[in-house]
Amino acid sequence: MYKVVWICRFNAELTPEQAQRHWREVHAPLVLKVPGVIGYVQNHCVETVGMALPNGEELVIDGLAEAWWETEDSYEAAMVSPEWKALNADAEINFDVSTMVGATVVEHVILPPPAARG
Repeated sequence: MYKVVWICRFNAELTPEQAQRHWREVHAPLVLKVPGVIGYVQNHCVETVGMALPNGEELVIDGLAEAWWETEDSYEAAMVSPEWKALNADAEINFDVSTMVGATVVEHVILPPPAARG
């Protein structure tokens, strides 16, 4: 599996409710059209915990997105697709893309969530 995680802040011109609704109802369907995506999770933040920056300001995170592809090659192919371009155009509407950070990750499940344990 090839997993990518993004840390997001919403566009300041939207209320949190507007941005969350857009993320679920408009952005998510666009993600599902991206070639090769085999999993997608949105994590909507309700509260930041222990996120004070060294300068004393609070780090604000509005959400984390997780997406999976079978391989890095399938991810790379998706990055040049018209569907990915449409997704990025929509991201400009809903998110503060100047603060968005993404990373490829290797997931090490130590204790699966209860629903995954059967």
